[in-house]
Amino acid sequence: MSIFKAFLLFSFSASIVFPYSENCGSPLITGLTLNSARSTIDFNRSQEIGSSKFFSVRNLSTNELEEIEFKLLSTDGVSNFYGEIAEISNDHIDLTVVEELFYTFTASTLDADSLNLQSGIRTSEESILGPPPTINDGTIVNILLLDIRDGYSNSGEFVAGFFDPQDQYMCLHENGSSWLPSATIATCSYPYNWQSNSNGENIIYIDSNPSIINENGLGDALFTLAHEYQHLLHWNADIREGYFGSTDGGWTFHNPWLNEGISDLMPSILGLGARDFSHYLENPLIGLDEWSEIGSTSTLPYYAKSALFFQYLYELKGLSVIKNIFTHSDQGLLSVKSQFDDKEFKSLYINWIQSLLRGELEITPLNSEVYSENIENYISIGMQSATIETGKTMPEYSFALYSVPDYLSTLSVNSNSELKIFLSSENEFFESENIVDSGVSKVEKIIVYTQDVEIDNPMYDIFYKHISSPAKNDLFIFPNPISENVLSYRYFSDMGNGELSLNLLDLRGRMILSAQSFADDLGNHSGIISLNISSGIYILNSLSASGASESRLISVIK
Repeated sequence: MSIFKAFLLFSFSASIVFPYSENCGSPLITGLTLNSARSTIDFNRSQEIGSSKFFSVRNLSTNELEEIEFKLLSTDGVSNFYGEIAEISNDHIDLTVVEELFYTFTASTLDADSLNLQSGIRTSEESILGPPPTINDGTIVNILLLDIRDGYSNSGEFVAGFFDPQDQYMCLHENGSSWLPSATIATCSYPYNWQSNSNGENIIYIDSNPSIINENGLGDALFTLAHEYQHLLHWNADIREGYFGSTDGGWTFHNPWLNEGISDLMPSILGLGARDFSHYLENPLIGLDEWSEIGSTSTLPYYAKSALFFQYLYELKGLSVIKNIFTHSDQGLLSVKSQFDDKEFKSLYINWIQSLLRGELEITPLNSEVYSENIENYISIGMQSATIETGKTMPEYSFALYSVPDYLSTLSVNSNSELKIFLSSENEFFESENIVDSGVSKVEKIIVYTQDVEIDNPMYDIFYKHISSPAKNDLFIFPNPISENVLSYRYFSDMGNGELSLNLLDLRGRMILSAQSFADDLGNHSGIISLNISSGIYILNSLSASGASESRLISVIK
């Protein structure tokens, strides 16, 4: 099943947002305010189909909890699907589609890419990643279908789903100012108490407005469901990586790039859709484990980058590596690096970049080319070298791509900084110092990248020569205006070793001087003409052996 709509993952508690504008914020929960009404949890949750229940749901616009009434629509005793009563009444929740969601979650994912992952979202993900949190000796999971309070009518963007860590139990200080991340029920003691800041249940929230849960929206809802369930499982495996805020006690959590990447991998391998990678491929200067700043205009490139990397890692190394990273006690990039030695990881990272440039992972073809900057703005006729600056800071494990125009022959590329460089020709890659030894006659791409260092305004030098005309014309003169008694010229030709006549005229058409030029082994002409003329405007005319003629105005200023 394909998802054509662009997904944006909102970094509030790992939620999914569909953007209708580029102005998307990324608030974090920065503290825990204990909801005293929830400090004593009622574990009596047995209900029948059609019965109603109130849940405390976070308003994402205000960060406040609201009591909302839901109806139980489907259950198998361990997975409950609830619909907001108001949304059922206004036909935003199609009950037939809910049954399809329930069946896919609990029983069947027939489009999965593995025969071992076809028994439903829940069973399949748990077989890879482990169980959800145990609450009151059970692992009941509640899926709440509702109009997520996300300010859609004002912002033009909406949250398609989220997992709120504060629904879970935590070992909280009695004043709610801090918590013990590694505590268990047995070790959580005064002045800490094992309690929830909200519902005290395993919950995933799926939006029903404007992403109405009907036949047309089924694909989006299934993608979101599979994505968000990984977040719930990740909370159980590693609370620090499952929660992206920080407490007043000073505990700081890793950014969500790894968590979000594995979340996007789940619907992909279960046959429930894939993210649009083009948002990253069109904006590739992002660190591998970098995340957007709060208030960033768009987080789409960051989500696409994370999704693409974990898709690559899965296709290259398999599910066992993904599970090891998921459960590792380190955070973010350290979790990934733990699976490889230093040499292996560097090779893996370079292979990742090269896969993107080839337009295909091990299995998955990419839907967009990597953006590249053409270096022609840095070079000019008469020069043989140029310094290329990115103009931006390159984070750790990031890369930038530059295209070399067809009319240039690259002689060498080098950098004196810690910036790394390799080159490509016809989708083959080689080190920059091996241009001559590689036998490559035409460098097409220059790839600059960082490893475990950040570089401010990195730059590199390229040495080159022109082998054909960079424009429609063939005759080039420089400098112009001329202040000395020397005129340099270049003439590009495909006529072999024919002679070229050069005539300098004044504006009255009187001949000032005439010269002959002979072609190099590429059929091109270049040289210097000595002048001893007064200031003024002149015309340089070229006449090739084929009879082609061009003229250029020259200013002489002395």
